[in-house]
Amino acid sequence: MTVCAAACTPVAGPPQAPAPEALNRAKQAAELLDDPSEPNAIRFLAQATFGPRLANGVSPAPIDSVEHVVDVGISQSITEQLSAPRSTARR
Repeated sequence: MTVCAAACTPVAGPPQAPAPEALNRAKQAAELLDDPSEPNAIRFLAQATFGPRLANGVSPAPIDSVEHVVDVGISQSITEQLSAPRSTARR
């Protein structure tokens, strides 16, 4: 019990703020949802749909294509997916 109590005892003094260099690296690494890179668009589609696909020059690009997500952003893509007509296919 003594070890647990000693491990949970707070350290005296104010909490340490992260170094400015670390904050700058984190800001640069973070990517906005409105301007995703192609790898992040692919990752988003892999997690949110049946998988990414390429539009291959089809105009307009389907809402679940990599090109469309890169063009409109992840936030808009989610909005479009939720407002798309429901499929009538039966299983």
